[in-house]
Amino acid sequence: MTKTRTVRLVKMDGGGLALVIRQQEGKGAVKVDCYFLAEVGADEGRGFNLTKHDGTLYHTNIKGVCGPNGENDPSTCECKGHLQHGHKTRCKHIASLRKLIAEKRL
Repeated sequence: MTKTRTVRLVKMDGGGLALVIRQQEGKGAVKVDCYFLAEVGADEGRGFNLTKHDGTLYHTNIKGVCGPNGENDPSTCECKGHLQHGHKTRCKHIASLRKLIAEKRL
């Protein structure tokens, strides 16, 4: 099944940033996730904190280079998807942040 994903960066009142990820798999329901986004220091690469409205926090580190489809991505994320399957595929958080960085929007 084909998964389509779009990502937006929204400037909030007060100057903060929100990361909005919209995805749909096949003809299934559209899922929209929104995170407060803060760049934080990192030993290597760029570090980000993504915080959901319910307070769930994901520490994400974007580093190194990867293949054109995300293969062999050395980046890390603390979400369940990446922790369980990170060696096989990259999570939506890493993919979205990489896209924004590549497009020079972040």
